[in-house]
Amino acid sequence: MELNLLDSKILYELSINSRQTDSQIGKKVGKSQQVINYRIKQLIEREIITEFFTVIHFLAFGLSNYIIMVKLKNLNEKEKEKIIKELYQKKEILSVSECGGKWDLIVNTISKNSVNFQKEFSKLLEEYSDQIVNYDLFISMGGSSFGRKYIYQKKNERKTISFGEEKIVSPSATELKILQALSKNARKNIIQIASETGINYKTIIRKIKKLKTEGVITGFRPFINLSKIGYLPSKIYLDLNKMTKKEETDFIEFLSSKKNAIGILKMVGKFNFSITIETATQEEMWQFYKEIQNYLKEKIRSIEIIPIFKKHEYKFFPEILLANQQH
Repeated sequence: MELNLLDSKILYELSINSRQTDSQIGKKVGKSQQVINYRIKQLIEREIITEFFTVIHFLAFGLSNYIIMVKLKNLNEKEKEKIIKELYQKKEILSVSECGGKWDLIVNTISKNSVNFQKEFSKLLEEYSDQIVNYDLFISMGGSSFGRKYIYQKKNERKTISFGEEKIVSPSATELKILQALSKNARKNIIQIASETGINYKTIIRKIKKLKTEGVITGFRPFINLSKIGYLPSKIYLDLNKMTKKEETDFIEFLSSKKNAIGILKMVGKFNFSITIETATQEEMWQFYKEIQNYLKEKIRSIEIIPIFKKHEYKFFPEILLANQQH
């Protein structure tokens, strides 16, 4: 399903900030508020946009982000779906994705600390000892997001959002209530949030501004069903020889110039970088892979590309955030 130019412009604006009003978007793309409202409803009805979410940077709360690659025994679809559903019910697990290559699942999880993670991870391995053949484990240390330039990009404009070096903050119960409300629908207006939470609207405005300044909220975006626009996500995992700070900065700048590069994570584990790409064809994916190889050359010790077949629901506000709330 191809996007026309107007839909592409609207998706671009929503990706920059989904809390923009229809009127604000209309002024930027040269259309009326009514036209924008109709086109957004159409994007939702066509299931191109499945929801609007708030990007919460969990590392700013002092939480740790772990990525687990899992190889399962030969299971039928019903057995696999059962495991995925059970995993997603666990409060510390953010998402489960089905993938290709030598792995079957990518499990994204957060934890209060390494001791707590080890405890929960040991339980998981014991619970699925008959289904898990092998696994690999990484710790995310932050990274950069580049947006989806292949959908639409204003001339000479390039946006990179970096995360992972913010100071640790302790959110109040009020702030967590606001985050929880926003996580369900990032386009929810202040009056709706006030009605749902019982918090004064002026406090909500002030708290959202504070959470953005502290790096807790890094954006408001649409969740796009990539299969509806003909794109396939993939991960490129890199194990590199030591890079200087400048080399790392230059590499991120190089990636940010590529239309199919969505973001990069710094990791601790077998691989030290994970790049997310979205391509329309395998040829595009292969071309991007070669560009990475040509750019890094002898820096590469190991490189692996993994297609993501299906990303199951993502928890934009996991229960673990409520464990130690303050007033």
